[in-house]
Amino acid sequence: MANIEHEIDMNSVLCFISRPWAYFTTQVLSDQFGDNWTDKPWTDAGGPYRHRHYDPKHKPNTWEIYKIAYDGFWTLPYKIHPDTNHPTVSMINNEKSIPWLRSEMGMPQKIVIMAGTTLFDFCKLMRANGGNAFIPIP
Repeated sequence: MANIEHEIDMNSVLCFISRPWAYFTTQVLSDQFGDNWTDKPWTDAGGPYRHRHYDPKHKPNTWEIYKIAYDGFWTLPYKIHPDTNHPTVSMINNEKSIPWLRSEMGMPQKIVIMAGTTLFDFCKLMRANGGNAFIPIP
């Protein structure tokens, strides 16, 4: 049997999506930053930082980031909002009025996945919409 260093924290929270990947952080969502998070998530923005980019007092890797693959019938924020009002990653994460994912039109039920959704709830919502979350084995 393999020696597992640590388990996946199912209470980590959703902080970024770039199809087919969803990123979860173990730190407080408002403290999580990433590459160009003041930009649109589907053009210039990148995944979350694994270190405190602007604070030299903190050591790298003081929290975990999980990269989870997903599938299913989902619409991303850029398809939800008109071209003139694209939300940034920071807006999606901090305002919590814009979902990271929404079930596509024509699906039996309307499901939204907001920033801050736990990995555990994300997996349940994926299944409820006919999709899957693929969690790596640690």
